[in-house]
Amino acid sequence: MAVFAKRYLRYREEPYGKRDPLLWPVYVYRVTYPAVRGRQLNLFQRAVIGLSRAGCLDPQEMSQLLGLHLQMILLILAQCNSNGWLDGLGKPTESGISLLEEDEDRHLELRSGLLFRDALNGAFWPRIVGDLEEMEPLPGSGEFPVFRVSRSTGKSLRPYVLLPSQPVNSQLDNREVLEAYRAYRLDYFNAKQLYGGESLPEQVEAFGIQLMEETPEPMYVLTWVAEDASGERPWRLCDPFDLRQQVPWLEGPFTELLPRNPLLIKKLARITGEPEPERQSAEEWMQSMDRSIDLELLVEHAWASREALIARQYTTLKRRLIIIEQGLGKYELESTLNDAQKLCEAVCQWILKKFRADVGLFPGIKGHDRGLNESLLEALELSALTPRVVRILAGQNLRLVLRVLEGQSQSLKAMLFGALLSTLNDSSHPLRKIAPEKLALDQVLELADLRNDAAHASGKDFEQGKVVQLGEFALNWTLLFKDWM
Repeated sequence: MAVFAKRYLRYREEPYGKRDPLLWPVYVYRVTYPAVRGRQLNLFQRAVIGLSRAGCLDPQEMSQLLGLHLQMILLILAQCNSNGWLDGLGKPTESGISLLEEDEDRHLELRSGLLFRDALNGAFWPRIVGDLEEMEPLPGSGEFPVFRVSRSTGKSLRPYVLLPSQPVNSQLDNREVLEAYRAYRLDYFNAKQLYGGESLPEQVEAFGIQLMEETPEPMYVLTWVAEDASGERPWRLCDPFDLRQQVPWLEGPFTELLPRNPLLIKKLARITGEPEPERQSAEEWMQSMDRSIDLELLVEHAWASREALIARQYTTLKRRLIIIEQGLGKYELESTLNDAQKLCEAVCQWILKKFRADVGLFPGIKGHDRGLNESLLEALELSALTPRVVRILAGQNLRLVLRVLEGQSQSLKAMLFGALLSTLNDSSHPLRKIAPEKLALDQVLELADLRNDAAHASGKDFEQGKVVQLGEFALNWTLLFKDWM
């Protein structure tokens, strides 16, 4: 059989713990891309510094001239001040003026880089690098190369060589390239949120990518499969570029390889210290499920590390729904409704903490006044407040709603009422930005009513499909706010 490639790339050090090296077959594309040279102002920073240079120092006037909310202007001014572009009086510093002038006459620098296409499934990797980082095998290694790791100790590395299953594809879809680059940028952003930027490889910031050659070159990239006692599986595939701890985009093709590679399965058994998994016990299944949910939060939802209460309620509800889906949820329906409501309450609590409402703006309350409640809600001019939603929320005791605004916890309806009041005079509020059909406030209220039936032992039967639908709605409703978290 012909050798796939004789060039080998390495972009990271060995991971800790038990691990085995792999040589992963890829097709390497040489590309060029324009990159901005030096530091660049964004559109809003450029506009604010420009107005400041022209003598406009009043944030309110800047807000009117630029058509931006005052809070947005204040945030941009704070950014410029912390970066040393504006002084304490809001006037541009020498650094700010210099940067503004450079930005007005900035040109692009053309750079070269590398993209990688998986030779197992034909997908582009969400990674781009600037250079080939090659390693040389020892002479006479043949099809199964050996590499010298340390000259002083004589330690060597003999990776397991994965065989390609996809031929080179001469047809290149630019949409695939752009999608891979977008995924790379998202991965880099999430990695900075989780680990900080100091330990990460340098980010490639491209503004358009062009192929230098239409035909890629076959090569191997070194990575590792390592022990992972806390993961969904007892092993993980390491990121070949050390950007993330592990990479889901390698797991699919790797898992498909396993049935045809008994030697690889033996290596996994040695790494994990256990034989190929047999049927799990209930306890093992529960542990595996918890690890899977935790991993999802870590990889897909960066907000979970910042909003612990929401993450905890989200995890609990997701676990309930999985148990029901597996047919084990005979006694889980009422608990699921309870957890769904708690999750929505946690979101409302976060909204009230992040977007504080001035309690003094609301009139002194002597008793329950439905007409006053309706007037307050209608004055908010929110598209999501349908007549039915207004009618239901108007039944709340406004004194309890005002306690919500002061930081106390109340019922879901009172919490939702308070969250809606926090939108007053705030055009950037998520409850104003999210489409009414996605907010679906009528479903939030339906969840509150059904949960109340469960809490008061009404004897009502809860249809499983409806409970699951409301539970999934609560999960999706939470994710509507992730961009603000």
